[in-house]
Amino acid sequence: MQLLAWIGLCFAVAFLLRNRPTAAIICIIALWFFVPTVGSYLLTGQRIGPLTFHAATWLTFAVICVQMVQDPRSLLNAVARNSYLFLILLLVLATSLLTTRTVQTGGGIVLLTDQMIVPAVLFLLIISVGGNSPTLVYTLRNFLFLFASIVTLIAMWQWSSQSVLLYESGFLTQFWFNPETQRWMGTFDQPLALSLVLCALMPLLAGVRRLFLAVPMLALFMAGVMITQSRVGMIVASAGAVYAIAFSRHRRSIKALVLTLVGVGFVGLLASPLAAGILERVADDTGSTEARNKAYGVFARDWEQYFFTGQGVTSSYEISEYAGLQTSFESSVLMYAVDIGIFFAILYFGLLLFVVLRNHSRHHVPGLTIAGLVVAIIPHTYSGLATRSVAGVVVWTVVAMTVIAAQRSVGNPRIRTSAGQRPRSPADEDVLPDSAAQLKPRHSIGSDTSWIGR
Repeated sequence: MQLLAWIGLCFAVAFLLRNRPTAAIICIIALWFFVPTVGSYLLTGQRIGPLTFHAATWLTFAVICVQMVQDPRSLLNAVARNSYLFLILLLVLATSLLTTRTVQTGGGIVLLTDQMIVPAVLFLLIISVGGNSPTLVYTLRNFLFLFASIVTLIAMWQWSSQSVLLYESGFLTQFWFNPETQRWMGTFDQPLALSLVLCALMPLLAGVRRLFLAVPMLALFMAGVMITQSRVGMIVASAGAVYAIAFSRHRRSIKALVLTLVGVGFVGLLASPLAAGILERVADDTGSTEARNKAYGVFARDWEQYFFTGQGVTSSYEISEYAGLQTSFESSVLMYAVDIGIFFAILYFGLLLFVVLRNHSRHHVPGLTIAGLVVAIIPHTYSGLATRSVAGVVVWTVVAMTVIAAQRSVGNPRIRTSAGQRPRSPADEDVLPDSAAQLKPRHSIGSDTSWIGR
């Protein structure tokens, strides 16, 4: 009964927001940010079984169903503009579903839905709305900043109190969860999921004009990555911070001053108890490198078995356990290769990378291409997209942002400027979301509204 009530509520929300699809998309992302998979049952009532999809999954399906009735033309136009992309996606998803349903060891329909199908549907929703909303990229960016900041503050609270605080009963069911490690994740399912999100958002801070917003968020995100104790994340976040400052829209003197202050602050963070965990992992990786090398060795030994046909989604966990590994294959592409086949795994992740690189010179959003590269590459350093977490939605949301930014730029010659000049956006002036201005109904946006750039 609770699941039916939740589905009914999702359709009610989708109907109420039928003329405000941007708001519906924000609601979907918010659910993924603030309700981890281990806590989703509190909304859906489904702890175990074939219907344990994330709460946001039901809302995504409700929104796409309502939009198919409300504005099918925008959805069809989005598919038509990116036909090659959706053909490849359909092929990979169909193969994954067929393999998971038919192969004996396969049983990951829930994971397939939450991490592959739903993010693809959200991707379609975003680019369909983007055709009518010239500021959608900045709206999504700003809300991602807001949501990530809240999650990071919760993670810092967890670190300070040495308690998971929220969804404790759900996290205690996870074999990997150990409060004594001091690796916290806020309201995400994994510490490394938080690291991925913060690393992706760091370069986007280059587009935030106001330093009193950009600098505190930069420091907050850096502290959040330290709490996750991700060594790869620490390197990527540091590079992203330097990029955000170097390519911001300020005078060189201000950039130099901010970079100096941030550098001093970074040294201070490294000297604080906040960085103790990650510094210990740098000095002693507790066998994680050895575990990864063993996983790579097992895959290299048996890769011919998975060249074209995988064993079904989630089968990589069973195979790694059977091979005597203490961890998973610790790489999304390797795990997908085992699950759906090497060919289709490369096709899937290659598509993500291709879309980001294809659009890198077609838009004027600071840091967006770097963010796209981050979400396309970092998941292969851990089991990111092979676990149920916010990772899949964040990856496809950022990639969708690169697509709509490029399409708006190419479609409107008025944003083209002379060499050395850049278009100006009101989003550069303030990062805080304005629900009155940015979540207005689709029909209120004129078709001749100019794209106001970077």
